[in-house]
Amino acid sequence: MAMDPRLRDVWGRIAAHRFDDPTARLTFTARLARENGWTIGRAVRVVDEYRRFAFLARTAGHPVTPSEDVDQAWHLHLAYTHDYWETWCRDVLGAPLHHGPTRGGQAEADRYDSQYRRTLAAYTAAFDEVPPADIWPPAERRFGPDLAWRRVNLACNWVIPKPAWLADWPRRWTAAATLASMPLVAAVPLLGFGIPNPLDLPGTPFLGLFAALVTASMIAGVLLRSIVRPAGEPTLTLDDVGPLELALLADDGRIRFAAAGLAALAPENAEPPADSIVEPLRARIDAIGDAVPADRVRAVVEAAREEFEPRLVERGLLVGAWWKTAAPWIILAPMIATLALGCAKIAVGISRGKPVGFLVLGCFYLAGVSFLLLGRKPRRTKRADTLVREAWRRFRASGQQESWSKAGGIAALAPLAVALFGTGALRGESFTSINEALRAHQARNSGSGSGGCSSPDGGCGGGGCGGCGGCGGGGD
Repeated sequence: MAMDPRLRDVWGRIAAHRFDDPTARLTFTARLARENGWTIGRAVRVVDEYRRFAFLARTAGHPVTPSEDVDQAWHLHLAYTHDYWETWCRDVLGAPLHHGPTRGGQAEADRYDSQYRRTLAAYTAAFDEVPPADIWPPAERRFGPDLAWRRVNLACNWVIPKPAWLADWPRRWTAAATLASMPLVAAVPLLGFGIPNPLDLPGTPFLGLFAALVTASMIAGVLLRSIVRPAGEPTLTLDDVGPLELALLADDGRIRFAAAGLAALAPENAEPPADSIVEPLRARIDAIGDAVPADRVRAVVEAAREEFEPRLVERGLLVGAWWKTAAPWIILAPMIATLALGCAKIAVGISRGKPVGFLVLGCFYLAGVSFLLLGRKPRRTKRADTLVREAWRRFRASGQQESWSKAGGIAALAPLAVALFGTGALRGESFTSINEALRAHQARNSGSGSGGCSSPDGGCGGGGCGGCGGCGGGGD
């Protein structure tokens, strides 16, 4: 992070301040998550962004305005009055950081909009990176939809989200048009065989033709899946991937990641693996304080989904949102075309009083194979597959696999063993607590925000701490 040396001391104090009391049953971060309906992982990220906002308030030289999520952390921190005023402001920031509501009106709305845009620019300049858009949205959203928050008592009200597909209608219409054109696509290879109207073929010849098309479409689907599947980043080597990342690449990646992460942070593991994920994961577990073991597993699983999986997508190891593109339709197009032909023949056979039992079974078979096998979303890229295979070979060749089996588990090898063998690798008394936490987690799973407030100019000694746009919206 590029930063003026004069400001490093301020940032050091801010970064070192602990909001959570590890002995508390409900920590600051856990309360923030509960009150806003967030996961622990997201609450941890928001608290980190609140730190950055406070740094900007202290050093930017002009009023700054937080996002709605950061403002929620600010609101909650104000409730912890002793920590906020006697430690945070006096000792950490070295000046008061006041939080006052907007006076309303268009002039106030324009002022906060301008301050927020300047805050985003100051963030990029101070931290040499763009603010995360899911926590620091554009000003249009910050002073648009984000002003519509309300407190709702969930014991008395149901909250039903607006359908997400309304925003995704162009892609869905494209998919529908593709499906509608499948019978025409199926006719192309048939015309190549010199068969002008295959629906007029009698039963046995049509079944032979259909079986040939099923075989050909499945082969084509396998080839298309191999071709269009993301290759990943070719420059990555196994030395660039830690044990916890290997665990997250598995098909049961989140549970395996949770087991590997808890094993890495276990008290008996005096030397956790050199993995960039270990320390951030420790911060998330500490944030939930004195929680039941299943809550720790859930926190790690949420962190995997929200933070660490997106990192692997960016690095070219997980496919991410690629499966939501046209890729599935490209892979399944030959099978869907053949299935459309079979369904059309079934309709013709029924209308003519002909038996269609074998053809119905063939269509069910084709649909099952297509959507359960070829239509299954690939988790890893091709490069990730290569690295996982290499990790297996290296683990075996090093003799670590034999050492693990004979010793019944070595703490230092636990994360890597889980990454390669799954949660069943955690055998022995030293891993009892982790296995119990995993079982409890699996059993559990089976079974008014304001427009914002402002800080008057002159606080924090940095030219004013700004505000967030409104406590009532900022407009009339």
